[in-house]
Amino acid sequence: MFTKVILLAVALQASRVAADVSGVIQADLMEDPVFTFACNNNFGAGCTACKAAQVCLGTENVADVDCTVTPATPYCNKDQCSSVPAEGCQPDAQVEKFICTAEGFFPDPKQCGNYHYCEKANAISDLYNCPTGYVYNPVTGLCKRNSSASDCVVIKCPSASGYGSYGTNKTLYAYCRYAGTPAVLTQTIVFKCAPNSAFDGSTCVYQCSKEGKFENTVNKSTYYECSILGGKWVSTLNNCPTNKKFDPTKQVCVTQN
Repeated sequence: MFTKVILLAVALQASRVAADVSGVIQADLMEDPVFTFACNNNFGAGCTACKAAQVCLGTENVADVDCTVTPATPYCNKDQCSSVPAEGCQPDAQVEKFICTAEGFFPDPKQCGNYHYCEKANAISDLYNCPTGYVYNPVTGLCKRNSSASDCVVIKCPSASGYGSYGTNKTLYAYCRYAGTPAVLTQTIVFKCAPNSAFDGSTCVYQCSKEGKFENTVNKSTYYECSILGGKWVSTLNNCPTNKKFDPTKQVCVTQN
């Protein structure tokens, strides 16, 4: 057991070398109750925090262990990593199912230390957890150090069903769905604008620079058309006929393969 926990501790330290890292560990933002375990002629492991342990050989601290390295047993309870938190430690908030709206990386709408990867639209995402002290960085698609309160960004939903913003980000946004009386938020669906488009509070608006038709890479069954009206650029989102997608080379909608 000692060898295993030492290797886990070394792996954790290595994951913190880069400024941006891939996420595998659940972020820990809550305060721990007081733990009294210390290396004082102890041989074995003991809990030093809600999600951390220490391995001792007498008075020597052999390794500090972060239990969140193993997502199935992220808490320290009864001197070992466990799936159940110790008394006084709160379980992590449950992450709701994430329904993909497109391929790629997406932030979790409620927890800034989590993010999702989607293989395709309408699938269920794969959830990734940033290391302790890190938050998701939508610019890189990885995790960055949580050095200030502004680094932790989540979806800000309105008080009724409608669109919510993702901080000052103009590429990501969400539709927040409420139900019941009083209204309870039941679902938050995250969307991503296509390149060269920005969220305006209700939809993605293509930033036109010339006239013509342009591919919507997020949803290829639609396309943008740019024109000039009254001396200003106008962007229109058009739908292709059923079972067809826009071909940017031919500039028309064609049957999907």
